[in-house]
Amino acid sequence: IIADAYVNMGIAASYFAKQKEAIQFFEQALSFLYEKKQSVETAALYNYMGNAQMELGKLDAQMQWQTKSLVLYEKLNDKKGIAQTMDNVAGLYLELGKNDVSINYAKQSISIREKLGNYEELATGYNNLSQIYLCSDSMVLETEFGKQG
Repeated sequence: IIADAYVNMGIAASYFAKQKEAIQFFEQALSFLYEKKQSVETAALYNYMGNAQMELGKLDAQMQWQTKSLVLYEKLNDKKGIAQTMDNVAGLYLELGKNDVSINYAKQSISIREKLGNYEELATGYNNLSQIYLCSDSMVLETEFGKQG
């Protein structure tokens, strides 16, 4: 229960753009329980850590946390988590100017979501892919995927 409270406080801090506080709460949750437990919740927490690092502009740290999240989700065979994390990794590669890699991750995320039949998150995936194409100056594809989303 205490570890969950730290996670929730971290999420709240992140929501209010207090990323440094969020990271401290997430670290507390990891050290208290989740680093030892290695569950879907741990993978989600790694993802939260990556997102908080991204908001601080720490892309190397974001990559480390997103990679840990993706590896754990894959180990646990959690397809929904894999797709969510791949979307975040796609955004990271876009920030790094690696548009082709970004597009690849976004398409993989969409493929997983299609197989899961998760239409709400599938729409998010298509919208994210359209934004990647928009940033890549590919207006034809941006419009196509924007409509699908």
